[in-house]
Amino acid sequence: MDKVQAIILCGLDGSGKSTQAKKLIEYLGRKKIKTKYLWLRAPNRLSLPLIILLRITGIFYSQKSASGKEFGAADFRNHQTLKKLWAKALLLDFKFSRHKLLGHIRHGYVVVLDRFVVDALVDLIVVTGDDNLLQTMTKEFTSLVPTDSKIFYLDIKPAISYTRNQEENTEILKKRRELYLKISKLIQMQVIEGSKSIDDIHGTILKECGFES
Repeated sequence: MDKVQAIILCGLDGSGKSTQAKKLIEYLGRKKIKTKYLWLRAPNRLSLPLIILLRITGIFYSQKSASGKEFGAADFRNHQTLKKLWAKALLLDFKFSRHKLLGHIRHGYVVVLDRFVVDALVDLIVVTGDDNLLQTMTKEFTSLVPTDSKIFYLDIKPAISYTRNQEENTEILKKRRELYLKISKLIQMQVIEGSKSIDDIHGTILKECGFES
């Protein structure tokens, strides 16, 4: 099996993405394989002026969880035009970031991504409340994934995610998990049971990517 050039980890908060990314970087480093780590949930480059506008208008706002932690939220219900504009701006951000990603690959690096376009698409659908985006935007977002890539969704129960992060409530987390699983059926994204041990998950990722464990 040919080794991949980009390993993309996605999933709910607390699912172990950063832990697996760290283990991959350490493993590849021991093998003298050039690696780059990227966190690309929200590049927010070209969309920054729009973000400021959305905050001023109150569409983007902060709220507190039951535990008292603050996290970002949005309400696009009465702003259909801005909702469409936000979706396009987010897509442009990732198109811009993709150039940096491809540059690393061209220079011979294996890139480990802690979140990427799948997570952004899930975020977009949740904050806009528009499930139709799953059908209309999935192809556009996932077309930005480099050809020689492997995408892994680390699947954990919403209750576990909430226990570990204590931000969004379990109903929102259930919605997010549902979207990840739906996307996994639309694209080549491997679902890994997040309740497995850290080493077992690590071994599965290495095997699927063509690296020896």
